[in-house]
Amino acid sequence: MVKSAFMRNWLILIASLTAADQFSKYLITSSLQLGQSIALLPNLNMTLVYNEGAAFGFLSDAGGWQRWLFSLVALGVSGYLIFWLRSLDPSQKRLALAISLISSGALGNLIDRIAQAKVTDFIDFYYASSSQCMPFFYPLSDYINSYHCHWPSFNLADICISLGAIILLFDVFLEGNRDEKNTD
Repeated sequence: MVKSAFMRNWLILIASLTAADQFSKYLITSSLQLGQSIALLPNLNMTLVYNEGAAFGFLSDAGGWQRWLFSLVALGVSGYLIFWLRSLDPSQKRLALAISLISSGALGNLIDRIAQAKVTDFIDFYYASSSQCMPFFYPLSDYINSYHCHWPSFNLADICISLGAIILLFDVFLEGNRDEKNTD
């Protein structure tokens, strides 16, 4: 009984975060044209872009086969994570949160890949620079002799995956430290 309620709550979180991701993408695609930006804060825009590849546009120009590869990977990872979630003890809340976040992000981007062969991204973080950009940032010229360094655009699913991965690493590190202390 406790275990089924535990699992149900995490599945509700996964479904809710996946729905929030899809709703945010719907709002952006119905409000903006491709490449159009709306400034939200200094150094933060909403800019509609599409990514046919993986993180940082990896394999985005591969010709279309990557859609199915990334879809299969996302489906497999999500299935494995749900299976892992089912095996957790209700006391493992932090690990369950990490798994739920990663699963919801993978599912949110999977829906995009299956439905439209690309992932909708819209969060555009940047900074002004007069010299080279930091690693992973790319330059876009905005003014004469000045440009902005942009992080690759992302979405709520990507945020969920990143936060989940950080929490998962944190959990593994904490569990490893606990195991070392218990053996001493």
